[in-house]
Amino acid sequence: MKVKKTVLQIVGENIKEFGFNYDPLDDYAHKMLWPFTRHVNHIKQRIVIQRDRFSRSLKLFFNTTARGREELPESFAKDFVPKNKYKITEYQGASYETEEDLMIVLHEFVEIIKLYGLKKLEALSIEGKIYSTVEMANALINHHEKLSLTFISKNEIFLTKTTHEAINDWFNEIGKILCEIKEVEFIDIKDIILEIAAFLGETIRKDWGGEWTVGKYPDVVHVNNIPTPCTVYSALNDTIYAWRKQDIDFFKFKFVQHYIHSDDDIRDGYNKVGLKEAKHG
Repeated sequence: MKVKKTVLQIVGENIKEFGFNYDPLDDYAHKMLWPFTRHVNHIKQRIVIQRDRFSRSLKLFFNTTARGREELPESFAKDFVPKNKYKITEYQGASYETEEDLMIVLHEFVEIIKLYGLKKLEALSIEGKIYSTVEMANALINHHEKLSLTFISKNEIFLTKTTHEAINDWFNEIGKILCEIKEVEFIDIKDIILEIAAFLGETIRKDWGGEWTVGKYPDVVHVNNIPTPCTVYSALNDTIYAWRKQDIDFFKFKFVQHYIHSDDDIRDGYNKVGLKEAKHG
C-alpha cells in the first residue's frame, strides 16, 4: 500500500488551493511525517500527517512558527474536531486496513482541514511575548555540555540508560524545580531554564545523535537532525513553555516523542499508562 503517494494525491491536491504544498525540506519532514506548508507574512503554517510506525493509522495535526504564545502553536485534530464525527481516536489516530479505508480517512482529513483546520491555523498564528534571548541561545550552542553537567550535579541526577523509569524520575524532579520558581521573574531564573534545557537536549543528542543549531530566529535553538520520526527537539522553548504553563505532562510528551517510536522499553512503559498528547489550543 503506497500510503505516502496516496496522501500526496488526496490531501496534497485538495489543499493546494489554499496555498499549501508538500515540503520535503521542512524541519518536520520525515519518512513518517509529511508536512504541507505555506507562509502567511513571516509565519510558516503547517498541516502535518503522521504515520504510525507500528499500526496502520494516521494522525493529523497543525502548527505554526508563531512565537511567544500562551499556548504552544500546535494542535492535534482530535482535540478540536467534533467528537464521534470522524474516525480519530485518542491515541492511535485514524485507522485503516485497506486502500479503500485509507482513502476514506484521507478524504475525512481534507474535510477536517477545510472546516476546522484553516481556522485553527489562524488562531495558532497569533504571537505573544517572547522570552528567549540571543544570549540564552548562544549559551546553549556554546556551553550545552557544561550546563547539562551543572544540572546533573546540582540535582544529584543518577545517570543511567534512558528508560521509562528514568524519564519519570527526571521529570518528577524537573517538575518540582519549575513549580518552586513559577512566581519568580524570568530574568532571575534564566540559568535554571538553560540547565534543564541543556540536560534534556544533551540526553536526546547522546542517545540518538543530532546537533545543536540556531533556528530561523537568532534566539531560537534546537537539537536538530535527530534520526527519529521527530527530527527536531526545541529544548529551550519547551522548557520556557513548561515553566510558564506549569505543564509537565506535555513537557514530558515532547521529550518522549523521540523515544516511543524507536525504544521498546519506553514505548511499552507508556502504553501501560497511556501517554498524554497535546491538549492545547
